[in-house]
Amino acid sequence: MPVLIIYGIPRGISEKHIDLLQGTLKSAVTEINELAIDQSQVTCLLPLQHPEPREIFIPSSGWPQSKEIIIFIDGLFDKPQRNAKVRSKLAESVGKAMKKFFPEALVEVFVRPFNPDQGFWAEK
Repeated sequence: MPVLIIYGIPRGISEKHIDLLQGTLKSAVTEINELAIDQSQVTCLLPLQHPEPREIFIPSSGWPQSKEIIIFIDGLFDKPQRNAKVRSKLAESVGKAMKKFFPEALVEVFVRPFNPDQGFWAEK
């Protein structure tokens, strides 16, 4: 199921805000009906930030603001109903959700479909 890997989130954001951000992004994925998935099937990962600061601060927003945020959506199983139009809709939905939190940032979203026949394993 989809894994959102998000680069560029500025340091200094509280766990509460990270939880809010992740919930909003998961909702942005699950609102795409053609995907037929729920929030429990979506994972959001925020890798450690690069040591060089790439952020600005806008006091009126109350959030540190990044200059650039890159989101990769991986692990989206390739299915006939998940065509280019649906993947573009997904990218736009996730990008717009991120822009609500970081309006000044350049946000780019890359959807990379996955064919499980290429190798996949999972266990709960």
